[in-house]
Amino acid sequence: MDQGEPQVEDSMFQSGQEASESVETARPEYISEQHWNADTSEVRVEALAKSFSDTKSALDAKREESGVPESADAYVTWAEDGNAVLPEGLDSLPPIAQDDPLLSSVLKAAHESGVSKVQMDGVLDAFFRGQNDAFAPYTFNPDEVYAGISEDRQQAEGIVSAVNVYLGGLGLDESGMQAASEAMSTSGGIKLLHAMTSATGVTPMAPAAPQIPTVSQQDLETRWNELRSKDLRVGTPDYDEFEKLGNSIFKGKGQN
Repeated sequence: MDQGEPQVEDSMFQSGQEASESVETARPEYISEQHWNADTSEVRVEALAKSFSDTKSALDAKREESGVPESADAYVTWAEDGNAVLPEGLDSLPPIAQDDPLLSSVLKAAHESGVSKVQMDGVLDAFFRGQNDAFAPYTFNPDEVYAGISEDRQQAEGIVSAVNVYLGGLGLDESGMQAASEAMSTSGGIKLLHAMTSATGVTPMAPAAPQIPTVSQQDLETRWNELRSKDLRVGTPDYDEFEKLGNSIFKGKGQN
């Protein structure tokens, strides 16, 4: 009996050791058999790396074949200032930044749906042109505005001056100035305001000489349009510049 007991203990010890070795050499579930060396209980690193490289190459080739770019932003060409490069001829559309919410949502949806770059080019062209058409009515063109007021340019300028005098004396607050600015951007709005000025006895002011558009005048109008597209606030430098440019363009003499 005494000789048998150590044998039982040795047997139990050996079984435990074998079990321990079995645990130590077990292949992790997340490692495939082809990437596991059972003899050394080690991962076949080179085989795993090659498999990963082959998989990535296959996915890249598939993406190139499909025409879907790596990221949503890659659908658009971006200028150095961070704004989208727009198709030619879209003069009414203000700059569109890379973080523009509407454009970003469109690009993200297209990328998630697997839309190719070629397909998206057509979609974006229609998107940008549609946005341009939406902004067109709000783009200020002095020549068109004056022509809509009167065929006589001098008479039209006198009417605009009279309206400016009238508005300048009203002491409008921020919301009132915003409404007046919107009205003054169209010939119809100016005609309406002129009817009001006439009722108060304010008469058109004849300019000293006809206005002749020049390059510098066009630059003023371009800057005025740029400022007008912003969310202007009374008392800010942008608003002050906007108001001064408006006075210069319209030849107003009564606004501060």
